[in-house]
Amino acid sequence: MTAKTTRTRSSASREQQNDAAPLSILAAWEKVFRAYLVKARLAKDVVKADLTLSLQALIASAICLMTLVGIGLLIWITLLLTLGYGLYSLGAHWLFIPLTFVVVNVALLYCTYGIFKRVKQSININASVDMFSDND
Repeated sequence: MTAKTTRTRSSASREQQNDAAPLSILAAWEKVFRAYLVKARLAKDVVKADLTLSLQALIASAICLMTLVGIGLLIWITLLLTLGYGLYSLGAHWLFIPLTFVVVNVALLYCTYGIFKRVKQSININASVDMFSDND
């Protein structure tokens, strides 16, 4: 009876160990899954805060840019009015003053467009896209 009882007990303990192993593995995976859920919630909060901050910075930058453009326009108009008044004081013909304004503005437009054209060629994110893609 002792040998049979020992075999029965040892086979029963093996079955319990075999049954316990999947349960402990399942419990461990459940802990890992819950940890990932917590990490995802925290990441979501961080991303949300980062997007909110970025949006606020974008709005503030747009307002500052519009203010700078407005100030630049006021300065440019003041310079053109000063130039016009100076030409008028020197006795320039009435047609010469607006023609001077047009020539100055066209020259500035041409220079700005040339700079824009050169800078636009530098805007290229293909290297960054290629780095993240697996298209080798």
